[in-house]
Amino acid sequence: MAGVTGAAATPPRRRLRPVRASHLFLVLVVIAAAGGAAYLTYFPRTRTVYVAAVDLPAFHQLTEADVRKVDLSTKAIPAEPVIDRDSVLGRYTLAPVGQDAAMDKTKLGPVLVGGWLASRRLVAVESSTETNLGGALARGDVVDVLLSPTSAEGTAVTIDGVLVVDVRPAPPAVLIAVTQQQESRWMTLRGMSQVTIARVKPYQRP
Repeated sequence: MAGVTGAAATPPRRRLRPVRASHLFLVLVVIAAAGGAAYLTYFPRTRTVYVAAVDLPAFHQLTEADVRKVDLSTKAIPAEPVIDRDSVLGRYTLAPVGQDAAMDKTKLGPVLVGGWLASRRLVAVESSTETNLGGALARGDVVDVLLSPTSAEGTAVTIDGVLVVDVRPAPPAVLIAVTQQQESRWMTLRGMSQVTIARVKPYQRP
């Protein structure tokens, strides 16, 4: 019987499956997402916003000299930043704002006539159902303040056309802006009177 000669038979090679386009696309998406996350971590996005050009006190009515435009990281700006200068001019601060701090719309009062607030004095009224209209009073409303004497002596006095600057929940208070003459009448009568506020005109932008 003749012997078998020659090399052993070579097993067939396994054919490599082609990479599906969908799998390749998924890999590219993952790489892009990882790269984007790394970019945002080390190179945070910026946004052009307005900041305080100088230290600003509370209840200061804003002018062009009070704000300037800068690019800030999105991590350093409030949820409602000021991005349009015209939308902030004439409004007033409700709290002090440090130099270079981003202006926050939620911490600004409504627009007033230019320079109006600077000629008034602020008076705090204890907030109650008689002074805040059951919670309906708002910044910018124009009201009349009635001072009713708590004793049999004295006469009720009305301070007309007063602007509501702020309504604060804690401590509960209504801040009104009065002239120097109105302030004198207020200081004389407030300890002997009950205060009632009546709204005569809701806030209207000038």
